[in-house]
Amino acid sequence: GGGDLAAQDAWAEFVGRHPLSAYNLAWYGGMHPVSYSVLSPYLMAVVGVRPTLIVSGVLSGGVLAWLLMRSRAVRHPMVPALWGAFAFACNAASGRVTFALGTLFALSAVAAVWAWPRQSRHRWKLRGALALMLSALATAGSPVAGLFLEVVAGALLLSGRWRPALALGLPLPLVVGVSALLFPFTGVQPMPWVSVAFPLVTTAAVRLLAPRAWRTVRRGAEIYFAGVLLTWAIPSQVGSNVERLAQIFGGVVLLALLPRFRTGWPAARGRRLTALVCALVVTAGFQVGKPAWDVVHTRPEAAWAHSLAPLMHQLQQADADRGRVEVVPVRSHREASALAPYVNLARGWNRQADAERNPLFYEEGAFTPDRYHDWLRRWAVRYVVLPTSDTPDVAARKEARLVRSGPRFLDLVWHDANWRLYRVAD
Repeated sequence: GGGDLAAQDAWAEFVGRHPLSAYNLAWYGGMHPVSYSVLSPYLMAVVGVRPTLIVSGVLSGGVLAWLLMRSRAVRHPMVPALWGAFAFACNAASGRVTFALGTLFALSAVAAVWAWPRQSRHRWKLRGALALMLSALATAGSPVAGLFLEVVAGALLLSGRWRPALALGLPLPLVVGVSALLFPFTGVQPMPWVSVAFPLVTTAAVRLLAPRAWRTVRRGAEIYFAGVLLTWAIPSQVGSNVERLAQIFGGVVLLALLPRFRTGWPAARGRRLTALVCALVVTAGFQVGKPAWDVVHTRPEAAWAHSLAPLMHQLQQADADRGRVEVVPVRSHREASALAPYVNLARGWNRQADAERNPLFYEEGAFTPDRYHDWLRRWAVRYVVLPTSDTPDVAARKEARLVRSGPRFLDLVWHDANWRLYRVAD
């Protein structure tokens, strides 16, 4: 599979082999598993990557449907619930296993606040403890899912519901703070303009079209709108990941609003309905377009599954495990999981780490043959592998062209129909 599955496969494989190891030297000179997720690599190693993805998505769809059915404000929950299930399927198509797991716990935490059985709603301590625990598990599963819980917590706080706000909002700074203290990690996630524009359009529509009675939803839209702008203005590890809240739940909220436009003055109702339909089209396009792009453009070539043995034989013969190997990244990033168990890679599949540790491939005008040569020497790279039957990643196109041209500091030692293996000359 494509999308983010290569990273999930790599971490599950590493944790399965080394469950007590706190450091993985196969990527970027070394990374902590906790820098990716506190919980998901271990669960994926036991259950499997794809079963974790499917089960998390199915259960998330059930919890979301339960939330919508328990909400008195949602008049016809079936359509938004089905759209939510479709959104989780789109997330699965993009291979976001870690985020799917975190989202399941996050939705369950919200359900503990909003969808508690009415006959037991007086049990505040039990509800609060359950919401607190599930919120902590959401952040441990995916910090991005935990961050989205902060939006809900902020909306509750601004609506005067401080107890559930604390239950949902406290775990993220605690979990992230402890993990950052014990396993420090820094990086920057790029954020293209589409990751800003589409969430802002969706969020603005929710804020402007939601009735005043939906106070918590309106406050949440305001917080998320500001959060998207801040994420765009301030480089951080979040970056384009901020789009996921609008991508998955934007259409759900807009469809939940649709039955409310059957009343009111015809002219005003017509304008609002037109605005809602336009927002739905934009949101649906983004929700479907992103996973469709992932499926079409990041699906790994067959060579990674069927033609890897000759390359592995050559690397073993060359004792490549004594230094680092730079595999020119491809769009599926399958090199990060296929080769990491056998050699130490100079790179891997973590955009935040790659952008910070290897700015040569991201900064405009920074990539030159001499600087690439210096980079190879600085990272103690002994061999460079160029996959010839796969398309390079967006941050590896210049590198692929340079390596293919045969620069003076790379000696071609072996090749076949799918791979070229170069030795760094000095």
